Amino acid sequence: MSDSDIKGLKKVLARQAKHDEKNLQRARQDLAKVEKAYNKSKKDTAKARDELQKTLKQQATTSKDLESAHKKQTKAAETLRKVEDTYQEKRHHESLRFQDVEKVQEQMSESYRVKAANDQDRERQKASAYISMRRQQVAEENSNSDRGPVTSFAPPADNGVQS
Repeated sequence: MSDSDIKGLKKVLARQAKHDEKNLQRARQDLAKVEKAYNKSKKDTAKARDELQKTLKQQATTSKDLESAHKKQTKAAETLRKVEDTYQEKRHHESLRFQDVEKVQEQMSESYRVKAANDQDRERQKASAYISMRRQQVAEENSNSDRGPVTSFAPPADNGVQS
C-alpha cells in the first residue's frame, strides 16, 4: 500500500471515527433525554400512586360514613315505624274512650230524664195523697160537726211528707 492509499484510508477511518463520535454523542444526548423522561415518569408515577392512595383512603372513609348514615337511616325508619304504630294505637284508644264518654253522657241524660219523670210522679203522688188526706179530714170534720160542709181549703202544716 502506498502512502496515498494509507492517507486515504486514514481519512476514511478518521471520517468514520468522527461519524461514530457524532453518533455516540447523539446517543448520549438521546440517553440523557430518555433518562430525564424516565425520571420524570417515575416522579409522575409516584405522585399518581400517592394520589391513588389518598383517593382510596377518602373512598374508604366515605364508604364508612355512608354505611354509618345508612345504619342511622335504617334505625330512624324503624323508630318512625314504631312511633307511627304507637300513635295509631293511641288514636284507637282515644276513639274508644270517646265512645265511652258519649255512652256515659247518653246514660246520664237518660238518668236526668228518668229522675225528672220520677220527680213529677212523686209530686203527683204527694198532691194526690194530700188531696185524699184533706178530703178525709174534711169528711171527718163534717161528720163531727153539724155546721155543714167546710168551704175553705187550706194546706196543712208540715205533716211529715217531704217533696
